[in-house]
Amino acid sequence: LEGTPEGTYVYFVHSYFASDCGADTVATCHYGAPLTAVVERGNVFGCQFHPEKSGRAGLAILRRFCEIAKESAGQTANPPTKPVKAQPMLIFPAIDIIGGKVVRLTKGDYAQVTVYGDSPLEVARAFEAAGATCIHMVDLEGAKTGGTPNLDAICAVARETSLFCEVGGGVRNMDVVRAYLDGGVDRVIIGTAAVKDPAFLAEAVAEYGERIAVGVDLRDGLVAIHGWTEVSALEGVAFCRSLEASGVRTIIVTDISKDGVLAGCNVELYRTLQQACNLQIVASGGVSSLEDVRALAGMGLYAAIIGKAYYEGKIDLAEAIRVAKGECEAC
Repeated sequence: LEGTPEGTYVYFVHSYFASDCGADTVATCHYGAPLTAVVERGNVFGCQFHPEKSGRAGLAILRRFCEIAKESAGQTANPPTKPVKAQPMLIFPAIDIIGGKVVRLTKGDYAQVTVYGDSPLEVARAFEAAGATCIHMVDLEGAKTGGTPNLDAICAVARETSLFCEVGGGVRNMDVVRAYLDGGVDRVIIGTAAVKDPAFLAEAVAEYGERIAVGVDLRDGLVAIHGWTEVSALEGVAFCRSLEASGVRTIIVTDISKDGVLAGCNVELYRTLQQACNLQIVASGGVSSLEDVRALAGMGLYAAIIGKAYYEGKIDLAEAIRVAKGECEAC
């Protein structure tokens, strides 16, 4: 675990609670209570988690195992001659919902609404057919006023597709968080409340860990809240750093000036955040071409959201997914 920072996230599934490992315990994690993560006895090591599914952190741990083996054999522990390929960037096609319908706003203006479909579930199934594995949903009514007016439509997508579902909009208390997660949603995005109620954010992260993300909406570098209708005094990069320190793992960052206008994404913003924070960054707003997708994937970004460009026929979703995976050099 040398070189693995305190608080590093790794992938657990179907885990067991081993409570009496004593001096053999090398590392622990916290999931309601301390949980044994790694044990060592003699020359035998055991990982409770899955390094091979743990992204860059897991690759670093596996590489260290190899280096230790070389050292034990009297070899020089040189780094690999070939760079390890980063995880492919994920594509989250987006569904924004007002009154149970699929819509898009322009620059977050509720007076500029375009309706693209009557059934979020049918649109989600079209995403699935195109090869998507994830979906980003926003209850725009909830974002503006709080609450979950479109809960049923959102949970239907979570239950009736195989997509990894994240949802935001109006998530301002634990009842809303639980309603979505109990309804089958995989990850809940806290926006306004992350600014207004940091105690609530801390409670949600403590209880649900990586199933909680934060939506960081930026207007001229400052954090906007209440469905983008109000701009706070918080500087965006500093706010993201504070989220990392609080245990948040994933942020969805939107440059409002780019959202819904098909003018390209703010690549420099995401490059700055990538360098400033050790977070899973999801780019949102303005991803309107395969070149945008390629640029974001090239910097090793965790994920990108595609919205209006899909609905307006500017991006073929299947091609965008292939580009994000590095499988479509000619696209």
